[in-house]
Amino acid sequence: MEDGFVKGQSDNLPHIDIYTVMDFFSSNPSYVSAEIKGVKLFKAGRASYRDEAIGYVQVKRKGFKCTVKCRISPEHKVRSKPYHCTLVCDENEGMVESVVCHDCPANQGGCKHTVAFLIWLFKRTEEPATTSIKCYWTKPALSKVGSHIKFIKAKDFKNKKFSDLNITEDTTFFNKFVTECKNRKTNNVQIMTYFMDINIELKVSLHYLICKYKSEKDEFSVNNFIKFCMDNITEEQCVSIEKATKDQSAASLWFELRYGRITASIAYEASKCNTADGILVEKILGAYQFKEPFAIQRGKLLEDQVRAQIEIIKKVKIRKCGLFLTKEHPMLGASPDGITEEHTIEIKCPLKTETMKKYINNAKLSAKCEAQVQLQMHFANKSKAFFCIAHADFETSQQVDVYEIFYNSDYCKKIINECTLFWKHIFNAMIK
Repeated sequence: MEDGFVKGQSDNLPHIDIYTVMDFFSSNPSYVSAEIKGVKLFKAGRASYRDEAIGYVQVKRKGFKCTVKCRISPEHKVRSKPYHCTLVCDENEGMVESVVCHDCPANQGGCKHTVAFLIWLFKRTEEPATTSIKCYWTKPALSKVGSHIKFIKAKDFKNKKFSDLNITEDTTFFNKFVTECKNRKTNNVQIMTYFMDINIELKVSLHYLICKYKSEKDEFSVNNFIKFCMDNITEEQCVSIEKATKDQSAASLWFELRYGRITASIAYEASKCNTADGILVEKILGAYQFKEPFAIQRGKLLEDQVRAQIEIIKKVKIRKCGLFLTKEHPMLGASPDGITEEHTIEIKCPLKTETMKKYINNAKLSAKCEAQVQLQMHFANKSKAFFCIAHADFETSQQVDVYEIFYNSDYCKKIINECTLFWKHIFNAMIK
């Protein structure tokens, strides 16, 4: 501990409230750049890092000036030399004057260690008062990771205390509990997720079909599995699925049934892709962004309004629809934005006017959109489609460009064959 400093405790830390923190970040030029603000700033102050990484806190007061120092363990090389941080605040003015990390190469522009330290002090201020005093002059918990035990053997997981007990399994009560939950239709109990009867729609899930195939067959081949799917999927199930998933992304069943399938929106990429472990495969296997881009959020918000405008322009009635599947091609599917008596509907809501050329140029659909619309018509059993692009200023202009597209059987067969070949190529990734 340095001269003039005392151990940091819950009763001698400076009072740092939310307004003090906000004022410091907003007025300090090191923390307003794109590099530090937003997600990176949030990650630096997250509880899982700051509370485990900070230790050896010491405090010194001289008049209204309060200086707090700490040591912060590196996030990755946790046993390396810790970083030393210093915070200086004016307790009379309620203002943080500076927060400095003395060892980090990024300290000139504001680094995450200073952010973690400031947020740590703020969180200590927020904590309710206790009858006991907690000392923060301790070794950071994060630096202790891997300090003692390098590895543990499997046999050491065994609890020696209970090793000699003879416990007989009696499932009577458990079975009665599961039966009673089923009788009462109590499905909100976590354990019942493993004992619920599979409904007719979920039986078309590729995950369910793979598990069923493995339980019934000894030999596992992609061609035999495709035939197995064709034999186990009925037209009635496909009709029921389309109705049950009409809310699309708002329905969990929609996501479950899309898992492992190449849908119309990515058909063109799949038909041209030769990589078995890239981003496209991750999409097919259900990967998604935690936070949707603004363009997608806007498209979802405007979809109903655009659909209503199309009804006025084309004098048709549009019905919302779900996921279309067929037993002939069990690994593919399509989800149009709506259907009429004769047409499928695909809606695009670009943020900028220039983006419209990404969808259509000189009255010709882009290759990706062509594949998407053609497969939608194929799976929905329609001969025509309306490809609709809302103007970038749709909120005020209400303008929508509508293009009529006709079904091309030969083109669909070509795309379906190419997608099927790619699906077979990535099949092993799904059965692992």
